[in-house]
Amino acid sequence: MQALKDQILSILRSTPHSKSPEAECESILFYVLRESHPSIHSFSDLSMLNIQPSPSEAARILSVAQGRASGSPLQHLLGYQFFYSHDYQVDASTLIPRPETEILIDEAIRWAQKFLGARPFRFAELGLGTGILSGELLSHFPNVRGIASEVSDEAIRLSEKNLTQVVGAHFSNRFQILHSSPTVGFECFLPHSPFDLILSNPPYVSAHDEIDPEVLHHEPGSALFPAHAGPNETPSCFYLK
Repeated sequence: MQALKDQILSILRSTPHSKSPEAECESILFYVLRESHPSIHSFSDLSMLNIQPSPSEAARILSVAQGRASGSPLQHLLGYQFFYSHDYQVDASTLIPRPETEILIDEAIRWAQKFLGARPFRFAELGLGTGILSGELLSHFPNVRGIASEVSDEAIRLSEKNLTQVVGAHFSNRFQILHSSPTVGFECFLPHSPFDLILSNPPYVSAHDEIDPEVLHHEPGSALFPAHAGPNETPSCFYLK
């Protein structure tokens, strides 16, 4: 295993794309090896269980490392990103879940626990994406019901997979997805109101902003740039409605 780790680190350290070679090395080993080793539940299990990758696993692991060295997002290569308390499937149809977005869901959960307690409540989310925000609310509050809007068919398909994995196969009994338009904001929820909680992490980037090339080239523009944010309109238009 150590020889394989040294190979991965050598590849990742040779590229400017990997900001944390050691952490990315652990992620590659964890996500690839856990597919065929159910005993792996955490990064520490990799060393404790002394698992030796098969030749095919080693080949895939090195392939992922090479893909990362070429600039592809690690989450797309592995197919997963851990967020808050679950692994979520990711692909190029949605933004990769960011650690800072955990602040949003953490505040939403704290607020609901403080002001709504154990009673049933309803929420809405503008821009479902991978389903991380709605998925965490549904999993933390068994009595909650929600609705979310999304403009992308591919994102809806991905979020349905994630909601099935995180919430259960019958998540649709508690949750509805609206196929919306890129130019429609929170008004899409008016026919379904009232709600106890509304949350969103909508597109808010301007084309004039400095954007990491990895983000610009590998993540969907529809999730970065508001569709109706013209040259004279602020990209924060969803927040100002």
